[in-house]
Amino acid sequence: MRGIIQLRGRHDENELLRSLLLEESNSTHFPPVISIIGEGGIGKTALAQSAFNHPEISEHFKPLIWISLPAIPDPVETIKRIIEAINGTNCNLSTLDVLQRTLQQLLRGKKFLLVLDGVYTDTNAMFFWDPVWIPLSMAESGSKILATTRNQTTSQYMGSSYQYQVTLSDLNSSFLWLVLKDEAFPHSPVPENLECIGKEIATKCYGSPLVARLLGRALRGRTEEEEWSNLLKGMPNPVEVVGNVLPFLKRSYELLPLHLKRCFAYCSIFPKGYEFDRDHLVKLWMSEGLLKCERLNARTLEDIGRKQFNDLLWRSFFQPCGQLGGCDRFVMPGAIHDLAESVSMYECARVGHSGIQHPKPAMARYAYICGDNLKHESLNNIYDKEHLRTLIITGGPVLVINILQQKLSSNLKCLRSLDMSKCKVDKLHESIGNLIHLRYLNLSGSLFESLPESICKLLNLQTLNLDDCDNLKELPKGMCNLINMRHIGLSLNWEKWNGKDFDSMPPELGRLTSLQTLSRFSVSKQDGCGITELKDLKLSGDLCISNLENVENGRDARDANLWNKVLRELRLRWRGNSANEEEVIMQLRPSNAIRCICIEGYNGSKLPDWVTEPSFGHLEMLKLFNCKVCDNLPQIATLPQLKRLYLLGLHKVRDINDLVGGTTNSVAFPSLELLHLSDMLELEKWFVVPNGSLTKLCDLSISNCPKLEEISDLPPSLTRFEVRKCRALKLPAATVPSLSNVIVEGVDLTIIEWVQNLTSLTSLSIIEVSELKCITEGDLRCLSGLTMLKIDGCNKFESFARNVGTQDLPSLKKLEISHCARFQLSSDQGLPDQIEELYLKGLKSLDKVPEKLDQLGQLYTLEIYDVPKLPFVPMVPSGLHFLTIKGCPKVEKKFRTGGQDWDKVKHVHCWRIGDATNL
Repeated sequence: MRGIIQLRGRHDENELLRSLLLEESNSTHFPPVISIIGEGGIGKTALAQSAFNHPEISEHFKPLIWISLPAIPDPVETIKRIIEAINGTNCNLSTLDVLQRTLQQLLRGKKFLLVLDGVYTDTNAMFFWDPVWIPLSMAESGSKILATTRNQTTSQYMGSSYQYQVTLSDLNSSFLWLVLKDEAFPHSPVPENLECIGKEIATKCYGSPLVARLLGRALRGRTEEEEWSNLLKGMPNPVEVVGNVLPFLKRSYELLPLHLKRCFAYCSIFPKGYEFDRDHLVKLWMSEGLLKCERLNARTLEDIGRKQFNDLLWRSFFQPCGQLGGCDRFVMPGAIHDLAESVSMYECARVGHSGIQHPKPAMARYAYICGDNLKHESLNNIYDKEHLRTLIITGGPVLVINILQQKLSSNLKCLRSLDMSKCKVDKLHESIGNLIHLRYLNLSGSLFESLPESICKLLNLQTLNLDDCDNLKELPKGMCNLINMRHIGLSLNWEKWNGKDFDSMPPELGRLTSLQTLSRFSVSKQDGCGITELKDLKLSGDLCISNLENVENGRDARDANLWNKVLRELRLRWRGNSANEEEVIMQLRPSNAIRCICIEGYNGSKLPDWVTEPSFGHLEMLKLFNCKVCDNLPQIATLPQLKRLYLLGLHKVRDINDLVGGTTNSVAFPSLELLHLSDMLELEKWFVVPNGSLTKLCDLSISNCPKLEEISDLPPSLTRFEVRKCRALKLPAATVPSLSNVIVEGVDLTIIEWVQNLTSLTSLSIIEVSELKCITEGDLRCLSGLTMLKIDGCNKFESFARNVGTQDLPSLKKLEISHCARFQLSSDQGLPDQIEELYLKGLKSLDKVPEKLDQLGQLYTLEIYDVPKLPFVPMVPSGLHFLTIKGCPKVEKKFRTGGQDWDKVKHVHCWRIGDATNL
């Protein structure tokens, strides 16, 4: 939820920051860096959030990215987190050059705002910034980087020649009193007897709005004068404590209840800038017995943990990362993390490249190990900690991880929480079963195919996280003995899933009556492995049920009690035929709280009636995939929250007006933003919808619908239009002013004429248009905003007009020509001066490239693949960062290290020539 945030006493700084962000910049490659500088607790992050969440800023920048940096940042991890922030999904890439290219693609032509919250150190600054800066520099002019830091010189290390600073000084006591008052009495006047004391407290807040806010929230609901007076008496004198805000923050910590103090201190195990996932943290607290149990009501431990986290969040011990409202990632302010370390009483230790970071290692109960280059010797101080309760390992060489696993069972027998989620474990040792006190085990992202049966000895285990374990083929048979289990995470990246699942689940999982999370369930006909095992499980979150062909009848499906589970996402998958599919699916109705439904491989002719029920008012996504026998569609056009609709592989559907049904007087699809149709082999008829329908549709994709001849006019809200392999389809009138991204494959030659009316077009891909022979001067002149042009698989395409690039496409940044067998470039071919990426792939006839290639001063990426006739490449630009030459034997020979033309390319930052690379 975005909006204007009120900041007491920072009006001038707020206005200055917003003006700097909105100011147009002359920087062509490197985005300007704006640094907010000040001591811990002075309000740097609050000021950055105020700008980040301001409507004027959100309209000016797309995308908005917020990253909290650790004290010692890693370029690979930082780029990965930027990609995740843009896409909203996990990024599984791990190599630097692939990450750089991915981010480069995401940012091309976009004006972004990147907030780097907590730039703590200049150590190895150039090592960090150089690889991060390369993809950031590919964005649109006007992009900005905003950094919060305690260091005056930080921006000097960030590579930009455009640097600005907003310095925050101490807030005066009158404004601090307003901050404290706002928090202590948000809806009522302050009693006179407390106002005098409160103003005195404000004078002792060290000029820090964070201290004032923490104390104000701690005092909310406390109206006894004695309580306020006692707080005032315990406040340190700012004159006596110079340069240290911790004594002032500690007063707010002392006002916390004991159970919150313990949860807060535990968090010091994590490094500064760590982004917390609330549910994961709650599970760790639960495993360590840090949750205050309540006998009243029927609240779960997880509910109690979420309340305790929210209490700390409300008291400002945590803050959301960037966007306010609806955020699921949180960070501790730097000064608050310093406080956590000071009050953890030596219980928490971190281990890095230089060994253990702890003044009294023998006292450590919780340990956090980080570093891909970690050495075995660095862990020696960990192995003899018999009383260690939590061990979190965020990476390391395979050998070190294997040695550590062997040491765990003999040396760390009291371990309650073990997290090896980023270690890519390829085999879990049998000895894991000796850790009988273990309650939390996170192995997500591991590479193993199976788990040792000994894991079933961990009778205290509450959480087993196996998310993104793509190679996992089976689970241990004895898992029904883990009677304290509450969460089994088996989620995958469904968009990249290969469709393979377990043949069977462990038998009698229905005995795990405390289970709340079970991401996947594979139905089998074996005893104790049927769908009825779900009957008494109080599941929530996401659930994928596979092998539904093994459900014998509708009664068994009904006994799974899906309607009584608070699921957010439900996937129903068939991998074979059965005689009773319609009967089974009718009984698999989820609760009204469902948000996403995916039905895959269903072979009934009719979809269940419950899909159309108005009670599914929260449904946001519906995906029907490979339901090849289904010949009609559910009437879902009036579902108020439906945003994404995928109809894929429905071979017998002829008319998608079934979706609309009798919707004549009401608006159809009032919230729909994305519609993808694919492999609809019999589809002939398009929507006929009432006026005012589809007003939010921005992404329309139609693929392999060979009988579809026409579609109605495109809605004016559309920004992306993709049509592939629809040979009979006539393109609708191209009068959509907002359309910016067009992908066409296998359409007729009129595509060039058709796009000429799309004046907002920024990206155009033309694929397998068989009659396209050339693009002549003037064909694309009206596309002055086009930044990306791709021509692929057009076998008759021979050339551009000589000056088409320089005159017709003044904004072009990326040009890709692929698999066009006749394509040629002349040696004097004009290319846009501002081009940044040039890709030439699979061009069997190409025997020359423009001689003035080195004059393309903006060119950052040049890739030439499988161009066998190319004899040489002229001098490349001095600013080139990425170069790939492969499948070009003559050029590879000249460009290899020490070759005839090696001097032309040796300056390139990242190169790959043949099989050789400097990466």
